[in-house]
Amino acid sequence: MPLYQFFTLVNAGYASEPNGKLGLTFIATELLDKGLRNEMRGQIAEDLEQLGMNFDASTEADYSFIKISAFHGMKTRLLKTYQR
Repeated sequence: MPLYQFFTLVNAGYASEPNGKLGLTFIATELLDKGLRNEMRGQIAEDLEQLGMNFDASTEADYSFIKISAFHGMKTRLLKTYQR
């Protein structure tokens, strides 16, 4: 079964964090699937799990990386979730 994956590479990693705020990029990437102001807390993570989608976010020295994937039948829902 075909798998769709979307990747985002952000040109900001922990090396660009301001002094005294180490870990800020890590916290930001960890919170990406927890929801937005207009959604219930954890709603995005719950939606991803229910739909069988995978989400991964990590940070390196020079960049942050976001990946979301789902099987072919979920392409439209994957795109909508990725836009959130």
